[in-house]
Amino acid sequence: MATPMSKELSATIRARFKTSGFVLQRAARRVLEQALANIQSLSEESLHKTIDLVLNETASLELASNAISEAEMKTVLEKLSSQTETSVDSEMMFQVIDAFDAPRFQYHVDQKQFIPDERARSIAGTAESKSDVFRERFYMIKQRLLRHEAFIEGITGTTRENTHIQLTPVEALLGLGSGGGHDSDDEDEDGMGTFQGVEVYVLGMLSQVQEGKLMLEDLNGSVKLDVSESEFDFALLTETGIVLVHGFYKNSVLHAQEILSPPPEPKDKTERSFPGVNFFGGHFRSGDKDRLLHAEQADDNMFVILSDVWLDKPETMPKLQAMFEGYAAADPHPIAFILIGNFSSTPYGSDRLKRCQHHFEQLSDLLSRPECQVSSHIVLVPGPLDPGAPPVLPRRELPKALTKRFRARVPNAIFASNPCRIRYGTQELVVFREDLAAKLRRNCLVPPKQDEGGDEVDAFNENLLKTVLDQATLVPLPLHVRPVYWDYSQSLQLYPLPTVLVLADRTASYTMNYEACKCINPGSFCVSDYSFVAYYPARLRASDLGDEEQAVEFCTVP
Repeated sequence: MATPMSKELSATIRARFKTSGFVLQRAARRVLEQALANIQSLSEESLHKTIDLVLNETASLELASNAISEAEMKTVLEKLSSQTETSVDSEMMFQVIDAFDAPRFQYHVDQKQFIPDERARSIAGTAESKSDVFRERFYMIKQRLLRHEAFIEGITGTTRENTHIQLTPVEALLGLGSGGGHDSDDEDEDGMGTFQGVEVYVLGMLSQVQEGKLMLEDLNGSVKLDVSESEFDFALLTETGIVLVHGFYKNSVLHAQEILSPPPEPKDKTERSFPGVNFFGGHFRSGDKDRLLHAEQADDNMFVILSDVWLDKPETMPKLQAMFEGYAAADPHPIAFILIGNFSSTPYGSDRLKRCQHHFEQLSDLLSRPECQVSSHIVLVPGPLDPGAPPVLPRRELPKALTKRFRARVPNAIFASNPCRIRYGTQELVVFREDLAAKLRRNCLVPPKQDEGGDEVDAFNENLLKTVLDQATLVPLPLHVRPVYWDYSQSLQLYPLPTVLVLADRTASYTMNYEACKCINPGSFCVSDYSFVAYYPARLRASDLGDEEQAVEFCTVP
């Protein structure tokens, strides 16, 4: 006879697998229950952690369906039990993920789950693909927002205490008609003066049908938006930006009082909400986390990051030589050198390709010298003006025709896409080269809020970072401003938040933290006196424990 405790365990297992999109056959569930029996007696936290490991390992199997058989469950448990505590595969420790290989998901509203999208992808795309760009981003931000404490536990410090914020769809506003439900001469329920219409919170996308005429759209409709008396968030809002509008609906117009950028969600909260889902890509299992973390913290090693490495400048090669000679003499060598474009200061002319090929051959000669040889990975990320690809994101790696000799002479080189993703142990890094600050400044629809007396440059950088992470995309811009391959738009997505975001821009270098995401702009190597950034992954984890040592150091080649 089943005990109350075993019934509770069985119910927990069924619920966790169901929310992850799996169905456990009865025999498979019994095998798992037996394996978990001793863990259940320890603590509820240990039980849920172990189930997460099983879910993650199950998701890595090649399954014929979402129904898990007894044999498949035994395979999962055998894999978990065979994992050692010390060995770490070097390929699992460091992985570079091409943007064109990044996983793609569809959000199922009914299941409240992200399901892998196995449809064939193309750089041409279809009309449906273009709609998916905005639909999936809207779904992603909405489900994230609805888990925010303000929507779960209510808000305080307002005139309406102990209430939840409830989103109103645009379709419901349009159903109110032009009157907004009340006369303008009526007082509101709190006696605070003339009633202004129906108070609402609406999540939608900003659009501009004609200059100066803003609209707010969701998946079912659009409404005119009046921002003349609204307060704006600390963000750079552009067309196609998704915002939370607090205001009053009257006479077929939504009169905004506040326009807010939807708050991001901590990475660990996202992972708890969707156990076993690998949004980032690459090979990763939760069961390996402790071993990877141990290996990650074993050495105080670093990533060396340079941007705008203009190989056509005569001064660049001697500076690179000095840098590589210095690190070649160090022990240990850096984990990786990340060289980011643009790789030419003059990306034009009829002999552009020939010059570019010659410069990469010079760089390969430099790296082949004994005094410059390092065991580090050499990761090359193209810039927006480098040859070999149209000005559409994501852009592919530098063409082999230009780098054939480099690839042959530097076997530890990795030619990455822009953007690209890097797994190092348990950390997730996103590297992106784009003149994003200038584009956001030019296309900002409304001026962002700014603290009085603060540094204007720092304030702008904070607004830029908040915009990118709140919008959960590297390119919070309209498609006509920065074209994107529709079928690959999710490779630009920042959900869950990465551990480190390298936003390489031609603006001055900086580093900032936002919602436990470390953001780094290395600046322009050839413009800013040959400065670059060294990032120490082990120090980032140590800083969580109160260590004051900096995880990011700004360096200059003498």
